[in-house]
Formats: sequence, C-alpha cells, structure tokens
Amino acid sequence: MRKSKGAGAGQMMLAGFEPQPEQAERDDLFFALQPPADVIPAIMAAARALHIEYRLSGRMQRTDRLHVSLWGVKIAADQSDVLATDAVRVAAQIRRTAVDLSFERALSFAGRKPPGAVSPVVLRGECGNAGAANLGAALAAAMGRPSAAVATPHLTLAYDAQVVPEHAIEPIGWSAHEFVLIRNRVGSGCPYEILGRWPLCD
Repeated sequence: MRKSKGAGAGQMMLAGFEPQPEQAERDDLFFALQPPADVIPAIMAAARALHIEYRLSGRMQRTDRLHVSLWGVKIAADQSDVLATDAVRVAAQIRRTAVDLSFERALSFAGRKPPGAVSPVVLRGECGNAGAANLGAALAAAMGRPSAAVATPHLTLAYDAQVVPEHAIEPIGWSAHEFVLIRNRVGSGCPYEILGRWPLCD
C-alpha cells in the first residue's frame, strides 16, 4: 500500500486504486432531419421487427431521438455554446429545397468492431439519399468543418452487440421540409435540445 497524494490524514490507498480524474462533460452538436409524426410508427415497427428476427437485446432509440444526421461534432460542454452560435448563424443563410428521403435497407454499422462490442443498427437508402448528403456537405462547408459531414445519411434504430446483416426492408420515406440544430448533453439522459429550425422550401 501507499498513501495517495489526495488522501487525508491517516487514509491509505491501495496501489492502482487511486481516484481517477473526472472526465470532462461532452456535448454532441449536429444538424439533422427529423421524421414527421405520421412516419414514426412505421420506423418503430421496423425496429421491433429487427429486434424479434435478430434477437436484439440492446437499447432501442427513443421516438423523440429519431433523426437523420447531416453534420455533427463532439465538443467539450463548456465550448458548445460558442459553436452553437456559429451554427445558428450559418443555418440561417442556407437556402435549399425540401429533401426527399427513402430507406430500403437495414444493417449494423459494425465495421471492424471486436466481438461483443455495441454498434448502431440503422436504416439506409439504396440510392444514398443524395439530397440529405448534399445538404450536409453544404452545412459542413459553411461551418468550415467539411470532414464533419455525414457521408452516408442513415436513421439509427438501436444499439446492439448482435450484428444485423444488410438486407432489404419495406421502404420508409418522407419529404423533409425543415432541418434542425440539436444539442445532446451526453450521459445526461435529458431530451435532445433543439437549438433552431430552418425551412427547406418547396
């Protein structure tokens, strides 16, 4: 045993069990498209079907968190207000028409994950949903962070260690007439914070 530098008088700490420094709070800040209320039942039905067919046991995405990301960054919580202000300014200058979305494939974004690691279970479009990708690229360029654009627009349904092979599903789609800026206080369990909404004109 050895005495920890942070221990009080008479306190001893086992080597290797010293208190770990607290991790800095982090926010996710991202532009996204949200599904309309009348499409959400079809999305959740697809999620439930995948859970049954592939015996998924992980966390399903809550209905209030369903979205298609366009651009996003992870940032220290004490710095997100500044970036959010810039993002609001940039979004107000974007002029785009409505974005048509169609999702015909389900799969896990597993990559080279080790066995047992959790990965997102998503829906994606066969044709890539170019409208969403182009909007994300425009936002990324305007933000000066082109690498933060989402190359493959997708809709996350769940997070699970079970890998779902890519396969066709009954198509789900809608026309997005607005995009939003969302802040997620990571680990807080709080609902997404919508920082702004901007129209996509027809």
